Amino acid sequence: MTYSYHANAAEVLKNARADIMQILGPIATRSSIDAEFAGSLRVLAHAESEEVWVSRIPAGQELSVFLPSNNLLYSYLLYAVMPAAWAQRIRVRPSSRVKATCLALHDLLGAHLSPSIVMADESQRAFVSEASTSNSVIFTGSPENGRNIAALLPDTSLFMGFGSGPNPVVIGREADIDRAVTETVSARLYNSGQDCLCPDVVFAHADVVDRVEEVLIEQLKVIPQGDRLAKGLVNAPLVYNDAADAARGWIRSRRDHLRWQSAEVDAPGFVPLTVVREDEVANAIVSEHFAPVFHLVRYESPAEVLRWAESPQNRENGFYISVYGEDALRDPVIGNAVNVGAVSALNQEDGNRPFGGYGRRASWVRWRGKERGTPLLTSRESALHLGNG
Repeated sequence: MTYSYHANAAEVLKNARADIMQILGPIATRSSIDAEFAGSLRVLAHAESEEVWVSRIPAGQELSVFLPSNNLLYSYLLYAVMPAAWAQRIRVRPSSRVKATCLALHDLLGAHLSPSIVMADESQRAFVSEASTSNSVIFTGSPENGRNIAALLPDTSLFMGFGSGPNPVVIGREADIDRAVTETVSARLYNSGQDCLCPDVVFAHADVVDRVEEVLIEQLKVIPQGDRLAKGLVNAPLVYNDAADAARGWIRSRRDHLRWQSAEVDAPGFVPLTVVREDEVANAIVSEHFAPVFHLVRYESPAEVLRWAESPQNRENGFYISVYGEDALRDPVIGNAVNVGAVSALNQEDGNRPFGGYGRRASWVRWRGKERGTPLLTSRESALHLGNG
């Protein structure tokens, strides 16, 4: 691996920071862009930690990448800039939802980073056809779409699928309630909830659930609404109207459980900050939202949370789980979700280490006709499957 390449990439990012903020402003909040920027620099600074894998990847690799529509800078860094240190050619297809933004970002950075990164402004069908000649494919997005694409590729192509999951938070009797709620609010409101690591459900023990609800509403009442580029956490309009419509529909379906909402704002894509509470785990309808929705669920015994995590659907969705003050939930994997302990999934994410859980909708790899759910690190999977791993 060429470490001068990573040092140069870091300088390119630092010099372009103001322009990056301007490009990403229409699709991300200021605080989330700052977090992407900081995360990108950390990955570049610790690139040497991946040498154990990179050294085993054969030369001449060709990689095809389906970029997501969110966390655009960080994703471009992880799936294009980092592999450019060892891949001969990387073809990147932007999500159609943010194509103009992605092309602008590449126009700003690409020429200063690596000529091996090529942005493919073409249909998904055309890109899949060309990807069939690649050694490996990185897909980010809907697992259903990912599997449809994987089925069109030869078995000799390494396929790495990055999906999503509910990322539950558990707040037990021994938790520091203020800290747990503060970290959960910060994670849930990352880019107004538009990220796969945002928690979609908070399980709170019966002894503390009322206090958790009280602190949660207190904190949400002071969150400003509107301007994406305001400093700190904000509740800004969502980028995609379908995500906003889905969230509003779910809120309506749980109107009997609605505990608090912020004021409405007359803006396309806006979803009020919302707290919904249910008092029985077995009856809770947990859905993945890319919106500022807080779903609080009361539990009496950690066994209830374990049964929820072990259900077939949630094993498929197993990504991360955060556990505050619940000693009975100590196993490193709960269901198929990686237990990150008393920290949010967003705060523990490390781009130089495997990402995701063991659910086949969360993160999965397909190689020579076999598929398994596993946390993914592009360099590691490439070494294990394509090289002398």
